[in-house]
Amino acid sequence: MFLPSTVSAQTCTSRIINKEKNAVIDETNRVICTTGEDHHGIYVERLGGTTADIALTMTGGSITTSGDYAYGINVRQLGAGKVDVKLSGVRIQNESKDGYGIRIYYGNSSVKDVNLEVTNVDITTTFVDTRGIYVRNNASGNIGISMTGGSITTQGKKLPVTIMGTPELEGRNFGIFGQHQGSGNIGITVSDGSITTKEVNSTGILGQHQGSGNVVISMTGGRITIEKGITAHANVFSTGIRGYLKGTGTGNIEISMTGGRIATQGTSSRGIFGEHEGTGNIGIAVKEGGRITTTGARSYGIYGQHSGTNNIVITVSGGSITTTGADSSGILGEHKGKGNVAVSVSGGGKHLHLGFSRDFWTS
Repeated sequence: MFLPSTVSAQTCTSRIINKEKNAVIDETNRVICTTGEDHHGIYVERLGGTTADIALTMTGGSITTSGDYAYGINVRQLGAGKVDVKLSGVRIQNESKDGYGIRIYYGNSSVKDVNLEVTNVDITTTFVDTRGIYVRNNASGNIGISMTGGSITTQGKKLPVTIMGTPELEGRNFGIFGQHQGSGNIGITVSDGSITTKEVNSTGILGQHQGSGNVVISMTGGRITIEKGITAHANVFSTGIRGYLKGTGTGNIEISMTGGRIATQGTSSRGIFGEHEGTGNIGIAVKEGGRITTTGARSYGIYGQHSGTNNIVITVSGGSITTTGADSSGILGEHKGKGNVAVSVSGGGKHLHLGFSRDFWTS
């Protein structure tokens, strides 16, 4: 069981459950340890028919969960209020199958925002198919996720399925996952934080929209690392940062990296991947010392793919991209719909192999 080095096991307290109409949770240096299925460290829920906001603040302390489907923090807003969660200096260890360090779900039809701010917070999950941070909005309003300092590690060490002694899994570990299925924007900002994950289809940062709105992801400093997994097909399709507008919705994808480093391993891995199926632009920018490294066949430092309408614009100014696998590209712009692809490289851009699809690539 995880415990901070300065706190003894005897100081563990029981989990927090709050279903009150107007309660505000504010905890300082609390140490929470839970065992048992669905025993979340902190569980806050507002049911439909209420207009109350959810406000959760935690400073210092730690949360450890070890039962199946038990999350470090689980927030469910089914009423008409907004959600604000702020953590500072907290350590979360999740040892649960299908576990989450932090999970926030908004399911009302109201137009309210969901905001999560973590500062110098360390999150670790142990099983595969886990998320360090997961925020989902099924209604209208914006999703805002901010990470400053700290770390997220999805280890994927414990495997749920073994066939004849061989681990079999799909992976799907995510450091940060913001998902919108209504109307509104997704904004994810990471400054000087560290995200480490592994296994098939795993992603450091994912902003996925299945409605209408923009997906904006910004990384300044810090590091995203896709480590080598433990299965035969580990790290296939792994991605450092991915912005995805799924379906026929309208909105732009904007991904920027200033300084910092992204390193991926595995076949068909991507450093930065912008994918659009609807109407709107894809903009990807790497600048001022941003470094991307990929290893594995058919991998891409930057990959912009559009199958709908509007343009792809990729800019590298002062950064570097290194790809070492066979049939790999430093930058690939691919349009399968209606629009143009523009690629610009200046002020650095070392070790680039510029790939292109159809006749839409320019530099």
